[in-house]
Amino acid sequence: MVKVGVVGYGTIGQRVADGVALQKDMELVGVSDVAPTLPVMALKERGMPYALYNAATENSGLFKASGIPVSGTLEELVETSDIILDATSAGIGAENKKIYKKYGKKAVFQGGEKNDVADVFFHGYANYKNGLGAEFLKLTSCNTTGFIRAIDCLDRLVGVEKVAVTIIRRVADPGDYNRGLTNALQVDKAPNHQCVDLMTIMPHIDATGILVHTPVTHGHIITLVVTPKKDISPEDAIAAFRQHDRIRVVSLDEGFLGNASLFKYARDLGNPRGDMYEIALWTDTVVKFGKDLMFAINIPIDLGDMQTTFITDRSLDAFIPSAKEYLETYPDRIVCPIDLAFEKNGQRVQLDIDELPGEALFPDIGDKTISLFREEIRKAGTLFVNGPPGMYENPLFETGTRDVFRAISRADGYSVIGGGDSVTAAARYVNLDSINYICTAGGAMVRFLSSAKLPLLKAMENAYTRI
Repeated sequence: MVKVGVVGYGTIGQRVADGVALQKDMELVGVSDVAPTLPVMALKERGMPYALYNAATENSGLFKASGIPVSGTLEELVETSDIILDATSAGIGAENKKIYKKYGKKAVFQGGEKNDVADVFFHGYANYKNGLGAEFLKLTSCNTTGFIRAIDCLDRLVGVEKVAVTIIRRVADPGDYNRGLTNALQVDKAPNHQCVDLMTIMPHIDATGILVHTPVTHGHIITLVVTPKKDISPEDAIAAFRQHDRIRVVSLDEGFLGNASLFKYARDLGNPRGDMYEIALWTDTVVKFGKDLMFAINIPIDLGDMQTTFITDRSLDAFIPSAKEYLETYPDRIVCPIDLAFEKNGQRVQLDIDELPGEALFPDIGDKTISLFREEIRKAGTLFVNGPPGMYENPLFETGTRDVFRAISRADGYSVIGGGDSVTAAARYVNLDSINYICTAGGAMVRFLSSAKLPLLKAMENAYTRI
């Protein structure tokens, strides 16, 4: 069992730690960070599934004040581990390397470090053998990792002479505000560093390219023009891509219109943080231009604290105090789920809410909750419904939506369904004639029930007053 320490618990470190924890031949000794950041505070709220080591002893008071238990120092983590995965910000890893060398530990550095921090600039496919036995590895960046995966696939099949790359790059991680709120595009000097990195990893290929920063945070789209050594048809190239276990071949006709479609699909799959583990390659973009082959790919991204940013970016945190107040004031009137369903190894798994894993998405309510809701529906005199209780589009997670709407359709109480998604879901499982009233404006219905003034009604009242 290899003992692994993760240094830096941010966007990259969180995912690295989760990945190590899943490996049967590895033991995650712990993670390290310098302060009680949002990811560290989330770690505490999850019950500290990973031991935390303080990388900045001068900040011990901050951890103590936050009530975050610390298992030791950075040096103690390094001393206990067999290998370190350094996911700190660029430049910090180079400093940390002194500690790793002091204790004779091997380390892998994230792509933001300079190449000279390591013995080998490393890609898991294109130059895997070069990394065997090395003391220090530095990984390629996410963009470079992704498009090399596609280029290497073709290179193994027919050989590649040269590549021209255009990168449409997200400007920052989700949740980052240090780049400002922008409405502009920015061009880097050519060739972009990713193409230089490509030629370092695969020196037999000539490459150049342009990078454009865009004011979005959900992913990168890259177009590649590849000159193969042997002629290859688009069909043969697509067939090769389909055989690759880290390339997901998609199409526009399937509904994958761009980065947002893939992000949503990853969340629909139940992937933690909405991460997609493969690059996506559109069949619709694979075309020949003379001898060259052109295609477009999407690079999966790190989505940071998706739960946190989803709440704060939409100012939903303003509702948390009042929600807590309602729950405390009306404990017998507000019925919450007592179990939820999630996907594990392709199967539906149900657990009580106090047993739920911290890193899963929960696309449906569980059987206990369904029974609880059925009873409340049966007793109700009036039923207002807004939103399906699960991701009913996926057969694994349609149970809650199906059973709840069937219970509503059979209820004696007067039933009102509001919202397009609700109506679509209801129509899938029940005869809409069994519903007393259908309102297509779900949000407006909720606001009306909460005594809010609706703009249309207000305008009508004003018009009546003028007349």
